[in-house]
Amino acid sequence: MTNLGFIGAGRMATALATGCLKAKLLSASQVLASDPIEASRQKFAAEAPGAKVTADNAAVITGAETIVLAVKPQMMADALRDIAPHVTPRHLLISIAAGIPIARLAAGLPQGTRLVRVMPNT
Repeated sequence: MTNLGFIGAGRMATALATGCLKAKLLSASQVLASDPIEASRQKFAAEAPGAKVTADNAAVITGAETIVLAVKPQMMADALRDIAPHVTPRHLLISIAAGIPIARLAAGLPQGTRLVRVMPNT
């Protein structure tokens, strides 16, 4: 089982993943990221060697219990629609999307989904 998943594999997700790896909080095999853009997946994989990447958001939800929502704010509604059918009570979702209130996140996910909203500073 992957311990940490990322929906979105851009700069912030890559920075968070590589920080976790450098701090030895996780091994690369415990990290999985999805992104529709091949170049983003390739860059994530290059900076976090051994981490798994995919274009399938559902694979991240089924493969990890802690999920970082690392998509651009304008893409959040689409990402939530994509993952909502796969979210279960075992999941913890952490949003790093600027300007998206927790109420808006909760509205797009099953009732009772565990949510955290943070603003990382790398």
